[in-house]
Amino acid sequence: MKIDPSKTIKEIVAAAPGSIPILRKFGIDHDGVHDRSLDLACQAANVSVDDLVHSLEQGRQQQPPTDTSSWKEASLS
Repeated sequence: MKIDPSKTIKEIVAAAPGSIPILRKFGIDHDGVHDRSLDLACQAANVSVDDLVHSLEQGRQQQPPTDTSSWKEASLS
């Protein structure tokens, strides 16, 4: 999935919680800039938006699929 640099950090983290360590690696603290766009956060941190987007997209591809099993309906045996 393509990441849009105009999306806010909050939107990116909500869609891909695994992006938090990648943002931190690039010096972007998601708590402090969650309402900024990815583009503006990169400018403030003096990092390449293209490099960060590439890393985020790679990270999304490597995340295991989410288990959507309903444990309420699962058997205990």
